[in-house]
Amino acid sequence: MKKPNFIIAGFPKCGTTSLHHHLNEHPQIFMPSQKELHFFTIKILSKLKTGPKDKIVKETQIDSSEKYLRHFKKVKNETAIGDASPSYINYPSEFSKIKKYLNDPKLIIVLRDPINRAYSNYLHLKREQRETLSFKEAIYAEDKRIKNKYSDFWYYKFNSTYFEKIVKAKAIFSDVLILTVEELNKDPNKTIKKVYKFLEV
Repeated sequence: MKKPNFIIAGFPKCGTTSLHHHLNEHPQIFMPSQKELHFFTIKILSKLKTGPKDKIVKETQIDSSEKYLRHFKKVKNETAIGDASPSYINYPSEFSKIKKYLNDPKLIIVLRDPINRAYSNYLHLKREQRETLSFKEAIYAEDKRIKNKYSDFWYYKFNSTYFEKIVKAKAIFSDVLILTVEELNKDPNKTIKKVYKFLEV
């Protein structure tokens, strides 16, 4: 059974979905039909489910190797096999597990202006009619939400804190590519070509 040899590790609301779809169009790249498998962080994420509708969101997250590998059964002759799960970058404690299980996969990290990222995250939950506070109130409520074990998608500041996580990722993984959603939006063709070169396709 083939496993992913590259990971789109995050951050949330930084264009990982767009990148997933771009890469899926390349004949030498395999992306599973389900984005956000969250297999390597499931033990952490499964405990964070007390926020509004959190339990519903958790239903699609993968909790076993068997279920995880099932998403890659349709791999044929593609040379690059990916998993786009934006929770991975937020939990450096799991980096060594990812490296061992996937034999040191290439890692793609996508960043965004941290304030814009946090506000986009907030608007996402507002659209789903889950967030009821103002943005300012929600920022101040973050520590309480963390203590009460809301899903980490509610942690607007946490998801916009990049530096230490990237440093740890570069210390663990051999090949790390860092992109920004701004460059992806400004010149998608140039940015995607950079990713193709990184993946050697």
